[in-house]
Amino acid sequence: MKSISHVLKKEFARRKAKNAAYTLRAFAKFLNIDHSLLSKIMREERSPGKEFIAKVGERLGLSEEEILRFQKRKASAKKMDYFVIDDEVFGAIADYKYDVLVELIKTEDFKPDFQWLGRKIGCSAKAVEGYVEVLVSLGFLEITPNGEWRDTTKGSCLFVPSLPESKPRKKYQKELLEVSAKSLEGVPDSQRVHTSMIMASNRKKIEEAKKMIIKFRDKLCAFLEDCDDKEVIFCLQTSLFPVIEE
Repeated sequence: MKSISHVLKKEFARRKAKNAAYTLRAFAKFLNIDHSLLSKIMREERSPGKEFIAKVGERLGLSEEEILRFQKRKASAKKMDYFVIDDEVFGAIADYKYDVLVELIKTEDFKPDFQWLGRKIGCSAKAVEGYVEVLVSLGFLEITPNGEWRDTTKGSCLFVPSLPESKPRKKYQKELLEVSAKSLEGVPDSQRVHTSMIMASNRKKIEEAKKMIIKFRDKLCAFLEDCDDKEVIFCLQTSLFPVIEE
């Protein structure tokens, strides 16, 4: 059973996807609760009380039975090795710049400055501010009182269920393909690898190959991240697709 925190994250992400200017303060105003309290509960820094659950549950249109189940649910202390993000939540962060921002925090020359981040990512400081607010509200980024930025995923994967017709997933991959295409012209061969092969096979082997690619991706990612002096941000994008019509 999912937590009330998950329900809040999902609803905020849904609203954010419809209106990019929608803020956490606006969401708190709708729920008629304190902004800072909502932020802490969505980041799971504070456990919601029964009154809180009843109040937001009613505002979100949950049934009495659902509210009662959430009130009885005990928060688990066990940490997950990965974050499970359903497609609706992913829709709010289906932009590769969110991932780049989180990865930049791990680099040696990181600066918690919107202007600096904007130059690195290739967008305005205002856009970066919006990215940060969403990441904080969804619990993937923490900014401490002394201004320190922390990647709360602790290196965990952001796992999105494999939905074949997922629009957010397609949007995310298309954006990265566009970045990849630009790098063919703007990045020297010595700083990138673009390689491909076309081959004939059968459907059974293709299914096996898809699993092998995922294992390869995870293994190579673990190898690249196993260092303390992180200084660059790269993207590994693998593809296996038909080139003829059936």
